[in-house]
Amino acid sequence: MKINKIVVILLVVLLIRGVTLLALSGKPVKLATFNTSKGETSSGVPYGKVTVICEYTQVTGARWMVVGYNDKKVISIGENEFISITGKSPDQELSEEIMLYETNTFVIRGRLVKNDNPTEENDSEKLLIADSWDIVYPIKRADSIPRLFPPRFYLSSRDFK
Repeated sequence: MKINKIVVILLVVLLIRGVTLLALSGKPVKLATFNTSKGETSSGVPYGKVTVICEYTQVTGARWMVVGYNDKKVISIGENEFISITGKSPDQELSEEIMLYETNTFVIRGRLVKNDNPTEENDSEKLLIADSWDIVYPIKRADSIPRLFPPRFYLSSRDFK
């Protein structure tokens, strides 16, 4: 009888702790994906429908550095390739803690076209019109309000603008 009470008390404590951690971390909104690059290539990203693996960088001009595309890892020979992204882009939806202060990798799906109207922010010759995106595990954050245990496998409601 005494063992049953101890087990019940432990379960209640664990449940309260789990609910508290979830409340502090924020409600899960989007799960992270895993980078599944299979091959390697040294060529640039082709035009047309494409899945691009890239990182957001803090440079002038096009800010997305290509890491891979269509399940292939890009081997950089000389300069890295940068592209501009419009449409459903992570930098339009996510907070600065995810985008600016840490380097995260994203899988962005869309259509790559020639950039006919380059601007100061989108000076790349290639423009990705994004349809959807995912963030790659592990998710890195630079929280302005520290979290007890920030989740590395999902984006929470606190991670969005």
